Amino acid sequence: MIYYHVSSFLKEGQKLTHDTKNYKEICEWICSTNVSSYKEYINLIKNLESEDVFNKTNRDALKWSCESIFEMIRSQYYKHMPSRVWGIFVSESLKEAYSFYKNYRKGETNIFEIQPESEVYKLDMGIFTEAEELLRREQSDSNYEKSIKLAHEYWKKNIRTKCIEYLFDEKEVTVGKKVLSILLTIVDVANKSDMTVAEFESKIGLRT
Repeated sequence: MIYYHVSSFLKEGQKLTHDTKNYKEICEWICSTNVSSYKEYINLIKNLESEDVFNKTNRDALKWSCESIFEMIRSQYYKHMPSRVWGIFVSESLKEAYSFYKNYRKGETNIFEIQPESEVYKLDMGIFTEAEELLRREQSDSNYEKSIKLAHEYWKKNIRTKCIEYLFDEKEVTVGKKVLSILLTIVDVANKSDMTVAEFESKIGLRT
């Protein structure tokens, strides 16, 4: 089955492995750090901040630390599941991939076809977001423990929000053809036709 992946840097035919992962050193750090207590979790945040991780990755220390909690729970209790840190997130349809771009990404980017050979897992991104927002609201032992429970719920594949994501992980994945160049396409529409962006989206099936 063909899935769709949003990326601003991939190229057709590129081989994706853990070694080619963006911010590989940060990913290794996140996965190897012990955050099994609130104190250790706070220490990770401080260490990430001291390394200016936001300017290096465009993700702040708190987001990376939340990923560390979810990775810890996965590696301890759900080893059969793909890692959020090392895995690849995809969408089931071009429309869903475009919607993801509009909601969570900015700037020029592309959508590529990806054809996984391993199982693709349907997960609730809303649960991860809930844990992240909880930790942002207040740094406390209570919220840390709640985020642990949410991580279990996430990896059990419970679905209770409409924010669905699909995740898989393989030793090597080949990037398929580019099916949409976002912004460049929209600029072309604006410059070369009388269609509005909304009309263009409807024409290519990206708007209902």
